[in-house]
Amino acid sequence: MNVKLWKGSRNDLSDPIGTIMENRGVKDYKTYMDLDDSCLNSPWELDNMEDAVRLLNKHIWNKSIISILVDCDVDGFTSAAMMFQYLKTIGYFGKINVLYHSGKEHGLSKEIEVPPETTLLIIPDAGSNDVEQCKELREKGIDILILDHHICDRENPYAVIVNNQNGTYPNKELSGAGVVYKFLQAVDEYNWTDVADRYLDLVAVGNIGDVMDMHSHETKRLCTKGLARIVNPMICALIEANSFNIKGDPTINDVQFYIVPMMNALIRVGASEQKKRMFRAMVGEEQTFQYTPTRGKNAGVTIDETLAQHVARECSSCKYQQNKIKDKAVGELQKLIEKHGADQNKILFCNSTGILDNTLTGVVAIKLAEMYAKPCVLLRTFTDEPDYYGGSMRNPDGSPIESLKEFLMSTGDFESVLGHDNAAGVKIKKENVPKAIADCDELLKDVTMSKAIVVDFDFDYNKLNVALPKTMYEMHKIWAQGISEPYFYIKNIPLIHSGCAPMGKNGNMWKYSDEEKGIDFVCFNDNGRMIGWINNDFYGGQEEKYINAVCRLSLNQYGNKVTPQAQIVDFEVI
Repeated sequence: MNVKLWKGSRNDLSDPIGTIMENRGVKDYKTYMDLDDSCLNSPWELDNMEDAVRLLNKHIWNKSIISILVDCDVDGFTSAAMMFQYLKTIGYFGKINVLYHSGKEHGLSKEIEVPPETTLLIIPDAGSNDVEQCKELREKGIDILILDHHICDRENPYAVIVNNQNGTYPNKELSGAGVVYKFLQAVDEYNWTDVADRYLDLVAVGNIGDVMDMHSHETKRLCTKGLARIVNPMICALIEANSFNIKGDPTINDVQFYIVPMMNALIRVGASEQKKRMFRAMVGEEQTFQYTPTRGKNAGVTIDETLAQHVARECSSCKYQQNKIKDKAVGELQKLIEKHGADQNKILFCNSTGILDNTLTGVVAIKLAEMYAKPCVLLRTFTDEPDYYGGSMRNPDGSPIESLKEFLMSTGDFESVLGHDNAAGVKIKKENVPKAIADCDELLKDVTMSKAIVVDFDFDYNKLNVALPKTMYEMHKIWAQGISEPYFYIKNIPLIHSGCAPMGKNGNMWKYSDEEKGIDFVCFNDNGRMIGWINNDFYGGQEEKYINAVCRLSLNQYGNKVTPQAQIVDFEVI
């Protein structure tokens, strides 16, 4: 087990909150943990905001035909749903067309056909760099409003663009949903209305879905406000479908780990009609479906379900389907990796052409990165550009490379690496791939690529007390992208046989209760290290073993009982 202390950590158990937040670059943690609206920026600080508001108002007053493009991810869906609902709520009675992608393309891709009757095209969460497409549409007399957060690589004079990456707007960590919200705030202020805040739950889900860094006070505040008031029927149905995992008000991590993956699964592998149904549910349309469960207390009984409940089931089905596709692809790629010895390179390069389509390269890339404990670049041939590979790169937690995006671009071999530091899309000429592999090996020749578990604290078991899990539970709404939940490396934990018990049906889980400390240790992935000893009654409850373990600390609630708990992430027997 490779464990290392967070770089610069004070390892100070007397000040756990201060140590954790300082490790994550938050020095004034008391302010961060109690943000209010004073940290929100004025929407008028965004470039072109007044022009954008005037443009929308012109078309509202003219009762123009408006088309809204739904970009193909959670941020795109939430952004477009906010825009659509806002127009309906303020009483806009003109025609609104909703445009969808069939695959995982973004912006004004070739498949998007803007109805010729359109006089205003609104593109949330995309479009800033679609210069040629915008020019062509403007020549047809169509006005274009872009509400985006992606970096603008090119000048686009053919659209009115509101983009937080442009100009001096202080928050670069707003997603498309965040930019749409700021725009709607400005429209509200200009028109003396008060509608934008109704969609704060969608603002939160969009920003969480696009993995925005929650160091930003404004982004964190908007997400906190949105999750405190979830009213969107689609989001409510997804929370209900995950009620086993989400207890009480959902946290940012709850949305990131349970809600967003279900929505993404439908967007990636769902049929066109399913995507349209999800959007309809998000904008509050109503429809009743009849459903006969095959399991549970209502098995065999036909019940009515709402449109949102129906789509939530479809999301679950798509998630199951996606996992099957992913597992099959991982199996085939593993064979290719072993055949060609690709795992011997510092960075794992794989060709998924013919195995995987472009909607799931990111999902499979992170799985391979975790399996091989090294960065993965998963490629496939571009359909429209056969001399190029496109795909995804992922860098696992604990990697010695801090920013895989910067590292890959530093080789000079890639056409582009667009996205986050450790999760991005890539494009490379086919002829450059062997050189890229060789360059990565050379640049990393002195670097050990083994994955390390980074911990905030490293201490002996005798220093653990119940106050620490309780403190961590009190912080559970703080954890988010960039402000990750802490790990504790606890050494010399004595497991007394009489206090250990197996859990679950798969024979791979166990629990140890230390009655003296009042803390339960739970392990969900034993992999044969302790379970045989725990199941052996020969020891008569007297035998004990010692382990070192990396743990998460919190409180576990089961029924009316609340127990301080250490959830074991990994361990070694000593």
